[in-house]
Formats: sequence, C-alpha cells, structure tokens
Amino acid sequence: MADLSLSKFAIGELTEAEKGSEQRSNRGDCLCARIHSNLLLCINYMPEYSPGQLCNEHREYGHLFNVRSSQPARFTNNPDPQRKIRIGYVSADFCDHALSRFILPILGRYNKDLFENYCYSNGTRYDSMTTRLKACRTTGVIFIISQTSRHMP
Repeated sequence: MADLSLSKFAIGELTEAEKGSEQRSNRGDCLCARIHSNLLLCINYMPEYSPGQLCNEHREYGHLFNVRSSQPARFTNNPDPQRKIRIGYVSADFCDHALSRFILPILGRYNKDLFENYCYSNGTRYDSMTTRLKACRTTGVIFIISQTSRHMP
C-alpha cells in the first residue's frame, strides 16, 4: 500500500496518494512513521491544505512519533540580536535539479543585512544552474564538500 501511494504521488494523483497513505498510517496495527512522513510530503503539494493545516499535520507527526530531543538545545553562539544569522544549505543537487528551482529565489531575495547564506555541495554534477546559483550569492559561498567532487567551473 505504501509503494502504491508513492507511485500515485509520483504521477500526480495526489488525492489517491493521500487516501492510501492515510489509510495505511491510521491502521491500529501499523503506525508507521515512514508512511506518515510520505503523507506529509504529499499534502505539501495539495492546494486544499492551508499553511496552518500543514503546520498542524506536521506537529501531529511529532506527537505521534515522539520526535523530540531528550536534551534541550544549548547554543554557545553570540546572542547579539544585531548580528547576521548564518544559514547553511547542504545538498548534492546544486545543479539542474528541482531543488535548485526552489532555492534559487531564496538565495536571490534574502535580506543581506540580516542573513548570510552558505551552500555546501556534496554532489558531483555542476552545470549552468550551478553557475546561476553562484551568481545569486553576494555574501555567501558554495563550498564543495564531496570527496569525489571536482572544483566548480
């Protein structure tokens, strides 16, 4: 059932994928985090879900599967509210890939007075999209972290 739902999702039959994932994840004998996670992925693409509903669904996932750290996070960074926040993105897909189409507007429009973006590539494919991504960053940089990667063009 889970594989069928993923197949339905892959071909754009979101309502059918949602139904299949919901049926499988709500069964009393199998509360499966992976299937429920697939359901969350599916509903992200469904326009009938509002941002608030999506948030609630993701919170419910956290409650169902106890997604919490046993220790509260402790940060040693400087808490100065005037400092820039550094944001790092790690991906093997800083190339002609769907991820790049999503992140390109983010890198091009972030508030450079408040944030510094850094991209860490663990991929091996670099193309014209990589060049476009590099051009977007004015305060950040794309670092190559893959052992098998070559230098960026």
